[in-house]
Amino acid sequence: DLDGTLMHTLPDLDLAANQFLQEHDLPPRPHGKLADFVGKGSRDMMTRLLAHVAHEATPARPMPDLDSAVEQFFEHYHAVNGQHSTVYPGVVAGLQHWQQTGVRLAVVTNKSMAFAQPLLEQSGLAPYFDVVVAGDTCSHKKPHPLPLQYACEQLGVAPVNAVMVGDSVNDARAAKAAGMPVLLVPYGYNQGVDINTLKPTAIVNSVYEAATGVYWPA
Repeated sequence: DLDGTLMHTLPDLDLAANQFLQEHDLPPRPHGKLADFVGKGSRDMMTRLLAHVAHEATPARPMPDLDSAVEQFFEHYHAVNGQHSTVYPGVVAGLQHWQQTGVRLAVVTNKSMAFAQPLLEQSGLAPYFDVVVAGDTCSHKKPHPLPLQYACEQLGVAPVNAVMVGDSVNDARAAKAAGMPVLLVPYGYNQGVDINTLKPTAIVNSVYEAATGVYWPA
């Protein structure tokens, strides 16, 4: 997973969302308040954001329709994508360990490819991955298993012999539906759901722990 597992991308999402709100004369959301809306792609995020601010709309200041809102958000996000995002501790060391031991890697994200690929390249993470499956690569996004199944096909590995490392209920449900073990990190964007309740294969403190096998049963 990308957002909330490999990278802390919320600052850029926050900035783009608040620029959208400012464009419509709406007050900004406090930093971090968007976290519970992240995980199912930009369209779902904007659906939830519009519902959250709907009570602030007036006849003189109506809410835009969803398609327009997503398009406007994309314009802002294109301008700031990667500017304030950071790679989580342990990610590079974990990816290096996997690469050195011959493990093939894929990113499976609900973020559109137009944002995911540039973000991976700007952060220096792109060279570690053989495959990138974005939110618009397949006909379904996580928590549907299809993106994980597609990634496994591209890597030439059966889902049971792969492992999903993520941070949220979407990652856990997608992996379980694909018949794949899932390791969850306790940081990131879990949409307010306690990851202990998701019954992952294990909980790991970092991608490095996932890579080196230093984890404990959930």
